[in-house]
Amino acid sequence: MDNAAFPRKLVTMKTPGGLSLLDGSHRMAAFSMLQQTPNAKFDELKKKKAALEQDVWIGSHSGGEVPLT
Repeated sequence: MDNAAFPRKLVTMKTPGGLSLLDGSHRMAAFSMLQQTPNAKFDELKKKKAALEQDVWIGSHSGGEVPLT
């Protein structure tokens, strides 16, 4: 909440349906909760609300295959 971004990128993988979250589920849950917090609370705490768009790391297999589909 000091710099309005995840401390480390989420780890994802492309699937036919979009992105699958591989690592970072606790960060994503916290992010979702914080998005529901009113902006006035962030102002009161002198903190920044994380932007809706965040950088993620997107992994892939060398052959392009997608596991578990």
